[in-house]
Amino acid sequence: MGIQIRILFQEIGSRLMNKNNVTKQLLPMFIAINLVSCSPSQYLSSSYTSAFSLLVNQFTDGKQVINRDLIESIPFASASIKFSDGDESLIILESTRKDKNLWISSDRIKFTESEGRVLSTIGLPNDLYIIDRPNIDFGKLIKKGKFKYISYYSFRNPELNNLKVEVKAKVVGEEAVSIYGMEKNLVLIEESIYSSSINWKATNKFWVDRESLFVWKSIQALTPRLPYLEISITKKPAS
Repeated sequence: MGIQIRILFQEIGSRLMNKNNVTKQLLPMFIAINLVSCSPSQYLSSSYTSAFSLLVNQFTDGKQVINRDLIESIPFASASIKFSDGDESLIILESTRKDKNLWISSDRIKFTESEGRVLSTIGLPNDLYIIDRPNIDFGKLIKKGKFKYISYYSFRNPELNNLKVEVKAKVVGEEAVSIYGMEKNLVLIEESIYSSSINWKATNKFWVDRESLFVWKSIQALTPRLPYLEISITKKPAS
């Protein structure tokens, strides 16, 4: 967790003290969190996670309309998510460990993401447990134009381990993408995935910045039992 997380809570604490709709009960929580020393492993304690969830609820009230003003008022990296034609909601970056980002929603659903790809989830009706795949980044794919490889997916609720999935990835071309007032020219990459053992077919889409290789938007099939998840980065994590 370290100094960066404590600084973020100091910042959010100062901002919240100026908001009329925040209860006084939240303020001692910021003091307590800032006094906590973190272990070198950087894993989050249950008390910290609970406190963070309260903050997510405070900033992502389901009655609020997502707009640029709301996004900028949150001193955390954030993203909008929705499942297919469902309602949009905000998720907030809880922590970063090495090259993996942990995002949390207002109802405590967690998404572990790396380089724009969701690798695991906690709290969904059918969770993605892990993806075992080759180390192929979008930079290599953009240079080559297309790629084939094998991944192994594992799920929970119900449990299914090491499902073999064939992946065919290709560069489609550049597209203009708008994310709550941010206009981006991005490279669209499509992945056709197929598992013959359960006849699972899906197409993942990633909109990638050609220079930085940052994924600003994606549509991903997480499990055979869930609709597509659409993610748009509304505030980019700090480098």
